[in-house]
Amino acid sequence: MFALVRFLSDHDGKVHRVPATNIKEFEPADDTDFDPKFVYAVFWHEQENSGHYPAQILMMAETEEKLNYKQQNKRVRIAKIPVSEYEIDESESDHAPLLQKGKQVYFERNLHSKEV
Repeated sequence: MFALVRFLSDHDGKVHRVPATNIKEFEPADDTDFDPKFVYAVFWHEQENSGHYPAQILMMAETEEKLNYKQQNKRVRIAKIPVSEYEIDESESDHAPLLQKGKQVYFERNLHSKEV
């Protein structure tokens, strides 16, 4: 499974294809099992700045080829996420932990929708 992600700390508008295994605590059931308004911790591999960074999943597919096809043939929608949802704490060794507030909002929203 592959995901098209946008790293929130990058303000260049670029998107990246990453294996779903690079997304911390994320085990999707299928290519629609994600919340585009949720902030995920996605591993970025670079010689000097490797680590988990806050990112938004824009779309997913079974293979990288299918993801590339989807990206070329569908409009990539980017949901707005408030900065307070993904503030970065530079003192942490994990480079970019997610705020508990963002996680809490996501889980409360999902719990509430299941109760209804």
